[in-house]
Amino acid sequence: MHPLSPAFDGFLVHSRGAGAAPLSGAGIDPAAVTAGVRIRADNRTPVLILESEGDIVPPLAFGLARQPDSGWLRLRETAGTAHADADTLGAGQARLPGVDWRINEGPHRFLAQAALHALQRWVCQGTPPPRAARIDLASQQPPVIARDQYGIALGGVRTPAVDVPAATLSGQGPPGSGACHRGQPRRLYPRPARLAAGAGRAARAV
Repeated sequence: MHPLSPAFDGFLVHSRGAGAAPLSGAGIDPAAVTAGVRIRADNRTPVLILESEGDIVPPLAFGLARQPDSGWLRLRETAGTAHADADTLGAGQARLPGVDWRINEGPHRFLAQAALHALQRWVCQGTPPPRAARIDLASQQPPVIARDQYGIALGGVRTPAVDVPAATLSGQGPPGSGACHRGQPRRLYPRPARLAAGAGRAARAV
């Protein structure tokens, strides 16, 4: 409808899946989505798509709907982030009774704020955001994220939380996601100064 009635100056598409909602208003059955739906190629309005790591794999499986950046589209896939994290759920839900893992504590909220700022600059000043690397996949169908020896996703938009990890941040449900698995810091950073120096370098590289 937007090409016929352009009411918006820009679009921030946040944590979408591979499918598209029908005009009837009915819900999407993720299991029925076997091919991704892409943003229209004839669009001439800025679109910034922001995906958490957990959005790329089933059940949302956005990996099926990936498309190249263009003059009017940018895609950011954020490593170490979850569709719903500790900040989204609130402190009271950060630990669930009866489980020994923690809800993802990645910095997704800051990445979302940065995306909104980038879209505003794009719309108001005509400056498109820089192109970003995609998260690496070990399998395309179904999408499976490639990970390092600590279980952290490879590629994508990086932050100090994944480049200088104090815990394994994953966007998938257990075992292996939605969780911050502790136990790595002492082995990787026997001295606090090493952790602080590494975090500083990673922050400057963002």
